[in-house]
Amino acid sequence: MSNPYQGLRFSYSKTTQEIQGMFNLARHFLARDAPERIEEWKRQLTTFQASSNRTSLEWHIPQSEALRTKPSEGNYEGSSGKGLSVVGLLSGVWEIHRLPKSDKQARSHFLLDGKASVSLRLETTDTVPASIAAWNCDIGDKASPGCHFHIQCENPKNLPVPRYPTLLVTPMDALEFLLAELFQDKWEKHVNSHSRTGLWAEHQRQRLSALLGWQGRHIQECSGSPWTSFKSAKPPCDLFAQ
Repeated sequence: MSNPYQGLRFSYSKTTQEIQGMFNLARHFLARDAPERIEEWKRQLTTFQASSNRTSLEWHIPQSEALRTKPSEGNYEGSSGKGLSVVGLLSGVWEIHRLPKSDKQARSHFLLDGKASVSLRLETTDTVPASIAAWNCDIGDKASPGCHFHIQCENPKNLPVPRYPTLLVTPMDALEFLLAELFQDKWEKHVNSHSRTGLWAEHQRQRLSALLGWQGRHIQECSGSPWTSFKSAKPPCDLFAQ
């Protein structure tokens, strides 16, 4: 049951569609410069797909140019609206690779293998912003400890544990998590009434179904402790490749 981990395949077109679909859904919750941040991020991927002489790319949103939300004026408390005024920031990097030319999916898919971390941060809206919370949504590599898909909070002593299991996979999953936390009632009302959720919702539905299906099968088939077996499990390369 434990095949050597080979990374994860993702479709270029579905990934680009997902980014645009999520941006269309979220744009009114994001800062004014969000469109240029998103376009630059998409451009990195499309340029890499079209290039014939690059085999790998650190596909990233730099922390210095993080995707920012609009201020949440205590909306993380729900309808009460009481609390600090904060903004959310998203940055991160995925180390992606071109598939061999002999692979039938070489032109349509890329391989995520190596560094894969999306950083989320909350800051006050003071003149000199103060960081009040930070965590990473990470995907492991072949040698990583902890659950393959996990969240790590920023600890003052740089302790790498605990690593919390998560269903968040892509940077856009992480963005929705951030927005749903910062704008509790507003985000839920928005996505439940928005006419453009179709593309984003369908891609996320397929991914969550694949992830939960693999997790469920692994737990049912494992021997020994289900939790410990699940914690060390590595997903098949084509889990999200459909």
